Amino acid sequence: MSVKDIKGELLIVSNFYNLWKYQKKEEDQATQILQKANEAQEIYNLFLQKLKDTNIRFETGNLGNI
Repeated sequence: MSVKDIKGELLIVSNFYNLWKYQKKEEDQATQILQKANEAQEIYNLFLQKLKDTNIRFETGNLGNI
């Protein structure tokens, strides 16, 4: 059984807020963390686009707003 089979909906919550808050660390370490965050954001956006193509209803949010 899938979300689509039961006509369910999804809540997709990102954790990027927690990655961005590390900007205050040493510059080299912060650069590495931010680079990974940028890569993760691209993958997340691709995931959301693919999900849109399924016609499954979903909402997004992030832990920084909770």
